[in-house]
Amino acid sequence: MKQREFDITIGPSGEVELHIRGYKGKSCLEVVKMFEKVVGEIKGLHGIHGVALDDAGNYGYISDGGGNAVVVFDRKSLEKVATIEAGKNPDGIVFDPSTKTVWAFNGRSKDATVIDTTARKVVATIPLAWLLMRDHPAEMGLRAYGADEDAPAAIPARINPLKAAMTGLGLGIGHRDFWLLSAGFFVCGASTIGLIGTHFIPACVDHGIAETTAAGLIAFMGVFNIVGTTASGWLTDRVDSRYLLFWYYALRGVSLLFLPYAFDLSFWGLTLFGVFYGLDWIATVPPTVRLAANAFGVENAGMMYGWIMVMHQVGSAAAAYGAGLLHTDIGNYNAAFVGAGGLCMIAALLSLRVGVGRTPRAQRPVLATAES
Repeated sequence: MKQREFDITIGPSGEVELHIRGYKGKSCLEVVKMFEKVVGEIKGLHGIHGVALDDAGNYGYISDGGGNAVVVFDRKSLEKVATIEAGKNPDGIVFDPSTKTVWAFNGRSKDATVIDTTARKVVATIPLAWLLMRDHPAEMGLRAYGADEDAPAAIPARINPLKAAMTGLGLGIGHRDFWLLSAGFFVCGASTIGLIGTHFIPACVDHGIAETTAAGLIAFMGVFNIVGTTASGWLTDRVDSRYLLFWYYALRGVSLLFLPYAFDLSFWGLTLFGVFYGLDWIATVPPTVRLAANAFGVENAGMMYGWIMVMHQVGSAAAAYGAGLLHTDIGNYNAAFVGAGGLCMIAALLSLRVGVGRTPRAQRPVLATAES
């Protein structure tokens, strides 16, 4: 028998919604009638945003958004027993049973008010972390790390995000490095998420390996992915990123060419593939970001990498569909694995051409910086 339960939701303007589950027919109507009678009213509020209840069943706490306060009421008599000043426009509110405190989150003052329910007083006001963050070192009167001594510590102008995105796309379309990096990332997406992420488990099943075992191999790759990507970031600061991408794509290609044979080498063949492939899964990201920064300037790197990442997703979709189509046609994934390995070799060679004959930095265009 389905468990019987109900939820009561109080909206911002005080409307009450009742959701009932597990009741049928007449019993459902009887439950509804229990809630039709108004048992009391708490007056003098300026805008109810939320209610929290203590774990002892004695008191409730209302975030009174219009009154910038938390109102304490007795749950038996429904009488107000205290009004505690909070931040501006308290909204979400929760009771923490471990510390016996109530936390009210204030929308307009953008902080959290912590109330000791025993003393009924505010014990802390916590500004949200993002308020302490800055977008640029210049906002703290500092130069960017690694900037020249004579570089001005100017705060960048605010950018209309849509205009910046379209300007970035226009800048990329006319830049050879953009297409070289995008082509590499198309292959990156095709050979990882699109092929291995989507079809590795079905390929294992084709070879008599249980789905759970195949899923464990994917998780195994994930562990080595963390190691490989971290190491790649370290290497990107010390080695030419073009050569890193060359080796990453080439070695990934080798691992994919080896995969059809790994299925015939028992579980240890796939384990070897998992270690090798896992180390290389997202290792391409740090050098790609570095090369984008070199080509378009550090200030534009994030936007341009975003557009390059679009090709990664296109490649993922193409490989997910294409590999499935090949499997349907020929009955196995060997052609897909070998084809992806070949594409990785092409991507490796293309990576060596990034930055060759590049426009001098001083002549590079920059993204729009007009106010929205």
